[in-house]
Amino acid sequence: MPNSLRHLYLIFPLSLLTYCRTSHAFDIQVQSHSDVNEIDNISFNWTWYPEDPLDITISLFTNRPPTCAPFGEVPIGSEGIIYRINSTTADLDGQKHGLLSFTMNKTGDYVLCAFQVLERTGDYAKDPVRLITNSTVISVTTHPKPTAIHGGIIAGSVLGGLVLLFIVTILFRLYRKRNKSIQPTIEAHISPYPNVWIASGSPRKLGEDIGYTATDHELRALSDRPHNTIATTSTSRGEDFDSRVLYHEDSGWRPSPHEGRVREVPPGYDSAL
Repeated sequence: MPNSLRHLYLIFPLSLLTYCRTSHAFDIQVQSHSDVNEIDNISFNWTWYPEDPLDITISLFTNRPPTCAPFGEVPIGSEGIIYRINSTTADLDGQKHGLLSFTMNKTGDYVLCAFQVLERTGDYAKDPVRLITNSTVISVTTHPKPTAIHGGIIAGSVLGGLVLLFIVTILFRLYRKRNKSIQPTIEAHISPYPNVWIASGSPRKLGEDIGYTATDHELRALSDRPHNTIATTSTSRGEDFDSRVLYHEDSGWRPSPHEGRVREVPPGYDSAL
């Protein structure tokens, strides 16, 4: 094999390894818009891979060139995450995840930068560092741009309201149907005794129209009784009206005392017990 091909054969695996390590470097995910009136308005997620260094510091800078210069502009905020990395449990891939935030009370464009601390000198401003990665630009405004999640919340609320209305309508219909099915049927009851109310067992008041017509048998019974009269009665108000007393032939039947009160028996029969 020529030497040139042998060198390429050895370089290719090293290049592939370098690419894999670079594609799985420390990562920062942050929202592109934020509200200046909120606390912890710049919040972000970080992901650490087993190939990354442990001593990492994340700093917040104003977005102006040179971006993330190690010894240029003084960072607005900075926090080391070595203790967070050591205390976080790794997932199945060996990765570790965390959440951090800064509060920025001024509008503008900002960027997050992740540095590897090469040496601790006791003065963090003089510690030698190396830039690992930086986030996208974060715009802090008074009116943040609405995100897609707001539309999803609205759509979900509308759909949930429609479903709830549908369920309430079905339950209301079932309730009305059940309520109608259990209502008792009220049947008209005709009493054979026109002077007695069936519901209360009390005689009607004098002067009420009872809609009663005497039969031929009753008229013959009245003619056999000489004391049957048609009297004129005066009420307390001074009004005169005709009251008619009807008699019927007594059959001699009486209810047994053990049977209790018998319904539909003329009031006069009760007194004979």
